[in-house]
Parts: sequence; C-alpha cells; structure tokens
Amino acid sequence: MKEFYTIDEINCSELKEIVDKVSRLYNLFPGFVIKVDSIKSAWYTQWGTILLPEPPEGTKLPDFNKYFLLLGLGYHSILPATELNRLIILAAARRTLGNYSSEVHGSLLSVLCLFVIFAKLSNQKHISSIVKESIEGILKSKPTSSTPLGSILREFYEFVLGRKISSKTMRIINVALADMPLYAKAKIFFRELLAEIDTLDPWSLHERELRKYLIPISANEVMNSDSIPISLQEMEQLSEIDYDFAKEVAKKLDKQLEIGKLPIKEPAFSQDKTILQKMLNRRRYLAAARRARIRAILSLIEEKIIEIEPQTSRYGFCEWYMGDDEEKMNIEISADTFGRVIPDVSTLQDLREIGGDLNSLERSIRHMELVIDTSGSMSDDPIERAIDVGMALVEIAKKYGMSVGLSTFSSGAWEGVPPTFNYDAIEEIILRLDSEGGTNIRNVLSVVDNHLSSLYDRALVAIITDTAIYDIKFPEVINSLMNVREKSILVFFAITQKLWEKTEDVLKTLNIPVIILPPNITECEEIEIIIRELTRISQSTVSANDPL
Repeated sequence: MKEFYTIDEINCSELKEIVDKVSRLYNLFPGFVIKVDSIKSAWYTQWGTILLPEPPEGTKLPDFNKYFLLLGLGYHSILPATELNRLIILAAARRTLGNYSSEVHGSLLSVLCLFVIFAKLSNQKHISSIVKESIEGILKSKPTSSTPLGSILREFYEFVLGRKISSKTMRIINVALADMPLYAKAKIFFRELLAEIDTLDPWSLHERELRKYLIPISANEVMNSDSIPISLQEMEQLSEIDYDFAKEVAKKLDKQLEIGKLPIKEPAFSQDKTILQKMLNRRRYLAAARRARIRAILSLIEEKIIEIEPQTSRYGFCEWYMGDDEEKMNIEISADTFGRVIPDVSTLQDLREIGGDLNSLERSIRHMELVIDTSGSMSDDPIERAIDVGMALVEIAKKYGMSVGLSTFSSGAWEGVPPTFNYDAIEEIILRLDSEGGTNIRNVLSVVDNHLSSLYDRALVAIITDTAIYDIKFPEVINSLMNVREKSILVFFAITQKLWEKTEDVLKTLNIPVIILPPNITECEEIEIIIRELTRISQSTVSANDPL
C-alpha cells in the first residue's frame, strides 16, 4: 500500500475540493503531502503533511477520512497554523500541566487546536455543511465515551452541531474561542480542562479516547522541516513569554543549523594562546532568545543609573542685555556673545553642584575590559548570569562613553574584541557565548595585558567566573594577576554562592576585590549589586588618587 501521496497523485475529487476550499479561505498554498498512518499511533511531526487513517481512494471520502482531512488542514490554517503558535501553546502546556509527559502536553495542545478549528470551520458557509456531516459520521461510529476527557470532546461536537450541552463544557469552549492572547488563553484552557477531568492518571485511558477523535501534534521542541519554520524575531517573542523554554528550543534549532559542519570539541587545556570560540555564525537562535530577556535587564540598568544620576543645579545668569555689569556677571560681553553665555564652561553661569555616586565611576574609569569564563563548569545558569553581567557592564560603559574590550577563557584564551567603542558588536558576541572545556586563566591574562598596553586611560578589568579556576595558583597566573592589578582596577565577579577555596586564597593574598553574584538572585538584585559595588570600588580609587 502506498504511504505518501501528493495532491496531484490523488484521484479523489472530494478531497481535492475540500483542500481547495480551505486553502482559498485561509490563503494556504495547497502543496500538501498526504500520509496514510494509523490513528492509534500517528503524530503530526512535520509541517506540510496531512495524516489520514485510510488511503484516499474513489471519488468520495468516507466521513472518517473527511474529518481527519479537515483536522489536518485546520492545524495548518487556523491553529496552531505557525510554528511560533505551536511553541507558545506548548510553553503554556508545560507551565500549566507540570510534570506530565510530552505525550500529554502534545495531546492537550491538540485538543485546544481541535476546539478552535472545528468551531471556526463550522461557521464558514462554504464548508460548514461538510464539517457537520463529517462530525455526525464520527459521532455515529464511536461508542459513548468512558472518560471525562472523551465526554468533553463529544459534548464539543454536539455544540458544533447546534445541540444543547452542559454549562461546564460550555465554559471550556468559551475559553478556547475567546479573543485573548494565545499564551493566556492556552493556560486558562488547560486549567479549566484539568478542573473538569480531575486527574490525567492513568493517561493510557484518556489517550485511548482521544485517539478516536484526533491525531495529535508533536510536543517536541523542534518539528521536522526542510527549513527552520521560525524566525529570529519569533524566537525573541517566545523568549518574552517563557525564556527557559525558548532557550531549549533555540539550542536545538542552532544544533540543527550546525548539521554538516565540523564539530568543535575543546580539550581540557590548550597550549595555544588563542582558541576558537564557537559563535557569530552559530547560536543565532540562542542569541535571539537571550536578546529578549536582556532587554528587561537593560531597562533595569537604566532605571538604577537614573536613580543615582548626578544632580546639577545651575547658578548665576543665563542671558544678558546691553548695559548689564560685565564684572558682576563674570562673563565676557562682546558682539559674538550677545544675549547668551559663551563659553559654556569656566564662568559663574556654569557653576554647578554635583551629587550622585556614579560620577566617581566616570572620573576614575575610561575603559571596561571584560573577561568571561566560558568553561564547562559555567554551563546552564552560570553562563546565563555571566552574560547578564557582561551586558550590564557594556551598558554602563556605553552610558559613560568608555571603550570596551572582550576576551573569554576556558581551555585556552580567545581574544574577542580589542578595545573599541562598537558596543553593538560586543553585545552581539556576548549574547552568543556558550560553555565548554576546561578552566585555565593563564593565557587570557596575557591577552588582557595586550589590550591594556594599547590604552592611555584607567581601565576596569572585570573577570566574570564561577571561580573554579584550575590553574589559579600557578606562579605565572599569580604574577599575571599582579601585573594586571598594577595597570588597572581588577575586579572578580563571582557567579557562585561560595568562592572556590584556591581562588579565594589567591584573591585575598593579592587583595583583589570580589563581587559575589549568587545564581539564584533576581535580575533587579543583580543590577543593584553591580552598580553599588562598582561605585564603591571607583570611589575608593578616586580617593586614593586625589592629591592631599
């Protein structure tokens, strides 16, 4: 028996007519592949495919095939219709249903889609009679349901046919058809459904009922496709809804993009002073997912900086007129400066009272050097927190016109960007960082030294790490840290609850300040700590450099 058919290969005129009608109604290109599969085990795992339980033979379709054809067309045209919508509903299912299996998530995702599909198709005058005819056939051929979920489905079909149903099921249907954001709708729908079902255990009983009426959509993070059916902008949208889920999806999509490329596996230690960091042409979706979350962090930075922005009060005269006393006003009166105060500085009119803490940061630091640990121990939450810190520091540098340099270390060192004012390039690279390999800091310190040697201004070197640095007590590392400390303000940002003992000993011995950022703190707390501690460090630096 043939398993796959293109629309052109099918002789069934009714099938072609239904595909044509739905495609015209919803602006679909009718280039579907029809696949024959068992409704007891089949899943929708690929866009562009419609699943039928029986081969489409003859000129007329049996009600069974007609119903599943409408369901498949509805998946493509009404809900989910796009990969983004499928992922949004799946995110809601995972959040609401919790620890149930992916089969449960995918099946209940499909129930929501089914409600919306057949409710909408039944109201389309060009196809409503076909829809109701197929549903009548399904109800006649299936016995009474033995589970609460099966009963709700049968009542839904009664509703589509215009018959009276219970108020409880009507409430669930009203949620499915409500005009509200999809994520909110899906979460409410799943909660209402669970309230009526009471329990989904054992799932096998519910699944047996569901399989009479639907072929569910896959709950995998990525659907099979010849091309990736979600854009970077859509990934940002998904990240704004559920960042953790978006990150899972993004990593799988990026892995799919890397198929065919040579894998890069970092050793525990590399003698090379520069190693290849996997980014830029890779991890595009992961960067998009992170970008949405970072926007919230950047707004927090702006908010916290504004709270302590230097306050300026202007005294004296802002304008003058003929006959005013030049000496009293402390300005130069001439034809060139008629009616206004020029120059803008060094006159009474420009005397200011300056307050606020970050002013000391601006006066003491003119370059921000970021050194980010991307070793294997930074996987998951630590690398995400390191990215947060890196982005926050770049934004502070941008705010005060500092140059920025970037390097990373794991098995070896990678010179990301030498000192630059191209903040966008730095941020784009930081967003694509990932973690792998050993933790050896020795080579990156020579990269930092090279960057500092090209500067004339005071720099802050921020080493962002979980502090589990294998070679931290090596003599060459200690000497390099001392050298960097002499040339700059050296600060460790520790992404950990507790410092690694060897690193703690070295930092205490060398009197290097540490800013501890536990992985479990909130983003707001993190930004407050960064700004507060940087201010404290910069103030102490300014005080130390001020003449007595």
